[in-house]
Amino acid sequence: MNASLLLLKLYLEYLGLPTRSANHNLKLNNYAIYLAQNAKADMGYGFKYDYMSDHLSNHLYNLAEQLRYSKDDNEHELHSDWQKKLDRVKPLLQVPNEISGLSISQEQWLKWVVEYHYSLKVLKKTHKELSINNPLIKIIRKELKKAGLL
Repeated sequence: MNASLLLLKLYLEYLGLPTRSANHNLKLNNYAIYLAQNAKADMGYGFKYDYMSDHLSNHLYNLAEQLRYSKDDNEHELHSDWQKKLDRVKPLLQVPNEISGLSISQEQWLKWVVEYHYSLKVLKKTHKELSINNPLIKIIRKELKKAGLL
């Protein structure tokens, strides 16, 4: 396995995300890596308006394919500096308890978090503009601030 796929595998495993099924987890993993990169754990992926990275998506498919035909390599471990950066993101990956009763999937939650962050940081929208018609923005903003991404 090449170095970039190994690093991606270590990232996903550290974040508790699936590595073996790219089809079912493509968006979820793209959203998580987007947030990780914004926590200074940059792997060099560029993200488009839909919060997806073609390059990352190709790597996720390749990783899943390689893992399907090889034994698991647990000899490598993510460096502690990277772990600290990813620790900031881990809480964002879970739907907050205060809204867990709303039946929001992890993928949907991450989409909203990434959409809000991307709109603020890349599209230069204001919090006020983004708050219209979305009562969850206050919670999303609070979670991003706790993670140090705002």
